[in-house]
Amino acid sequence: MNYLFLFFLSILPVFLVGRYIYNKDKDKEPFRLLFKLFLGGVGSFFVTIVFTLVLSLFFHSLLMDSLSFDLVSLFFHVFFGIALVEEFSKWIFVYGIGFNNIGYAYDANTKKPNPGLKIVPLDINEDGKITEDEYFYNTKNGITDAIALGKYPSPPARDLYLVSKGVPTNPVVVEFLKYVLSKGQDKNEPVGYIRMNDEKIQANLDKLQSK
Repeated sequence: MNYLFLFFLSILPVFLVGRYIYNKDKDKEPFRLLFKLFLGGVGSFFVTIVFTLVLSLFFHSLLMDSLSFDLVSLFFHVFFGIALVEEFSKWIFVYGIGFNNIGYAYDANTKKPNPGLKIVPLDINEDGKITEDEYFYNTKNGITDAIALGKYPSPPARDLYLVSKGVPTNPVVVEFLKYVLSKGQDKNEPVGYIRMNDEKIQANLDKLQSK
């Protein structure tokens, strides 16, 4: 059977499932971003092939003989042939770019980005440059204020929900939710989450009292 046909047949389920999830997602990531990530994955495949071939010149018998049960050979095969190739391919392509919680990106005391980290800004209006009103990443307070005011887009920032079957009536549950909507909000910012604004808090308190 044609190998190209088998290749497309193998990725078809992933494409169909991904397409279904994307259509159902209410907070869709920008399609251009997803396409760039896809191209990055394709590119890392070719980097992996090249890096594997280079390694095979030095460790041919250890990398290529996957049926060997010698412990030393198995170690070299797993470490060099799989783990090292994979990590090198990811590093060379994304160079350490990742999504993370604000609490990990910024120092809790200085409010500055943690040593060794640089926050990558988003071109929100897509004009090809980062304008002054789009750059609010110098401090933890700057980014949290931007998210709270809606300057930072959703996604990647998004609301988190507590879901119940109807309006809760259990007194313990109701008191817990009231705590979340009052004193509990003070716990958000230190761990990288954003305090809800007063309007949202009141709207949710009203829901608790609607039954």
